[in-house]
Amino acid sequence: MSRHQQGVSLVELMVGIAVGLFIVATASFAVSNQLNDNRKLALEAQVEQDLRAAADLIARDLRRAGYWQNAALQFASSGSATNRYAAVTAAGQSASYAYSQDAPGHDNDVLDSNEQSGVKLDSGTLKLLMGDGGWQAITDPAVVTVTGFRLTMNTHELSLAAYCDAPCPPSGTPATCPPVQQVRELQLQINGTAASDARVTRSLNTTVRLRNDRVVGSCGA
Repeated sequence: MSRHQQGVSLVELMVGIAVGLFIVATASFAVSNQLNDNRKLALEAQVEQDLRAAADLIARDLRRAGYWQNAALQFASSGSATNRYAAVTAAGQSASYAYSQDAPGHDNDVLDSNEQSGVKLDSGTLKLLMGDGGWQAITDPAVVTVTGFRLTMNTHELSLAAYCDAPCPPSGTPATCPPVQQVRELQLQINGTAASDARVTRSLNTTVRLRNDRVVGSCGA
């Protein structure tokens, strides 16, 4: 009785191996793309979180700009009281401002060194000026590189003539009568890239309303 061997030929075996390798390669490519997408999403979320945290820190500090315990004295008819913390300078990639940090009821009406504040972009890192503590980084250069930072001041003036006890003298004497209340807003724009992958970029825009308005001018005598 003859025996018949069963199995696959060499050609069939090679075709099977080729098909198997193709399936494995396709699956590996899909998994690799999925991992890359997940990595990019994680980096985008990390960069977004760092930029938003920095923007929140800047916004909270900027809202204090111009704070003065005796601010009500600015509205006195004499107009003699001056807010030494009122000035806010914001241009391009930096801003400087100040606010009172004296104990409640003990404001010395002097702009002390510990009351100086500011924000700036320095070599891809955002920094805040903490008075005598100097400049402190608020973004992590190992996570995000800040590629763009811009502050734009918008000011809207409101006349306070209705609150003056005496009318203003003839026009131009003085030119600062009646006083005006300056309502100030800062537009904040930050752009950044992931430190480990420059292809991952994020941007953030927000508007900060300064809580302490500035009063310029005085009422008539």
